[in-house]
Amino acid sequence: MVKSVPGVSSAHAKCLTGGRYIDIDIDRAAAARQGMSVAGVQSIVSTAIGGETIG
Repeated sequence: MVKSVPGVSSAHAKCLTGGRYIDIDIDRAAAARQGMSVAGVQSIVSTAIGGETIG
């Protein structure tokens, strides 16, 4: 489950007007402890779920 990933405080799928959406609340303090910015976390999440080309 996604919620078992360290640093994930909330993750749930929403279904609005036929689409599926995932809300991910980034724990800014945990990201900072790992040397990551919020933009960096967002980029990784986007790539992981297929929202960004990696090559």
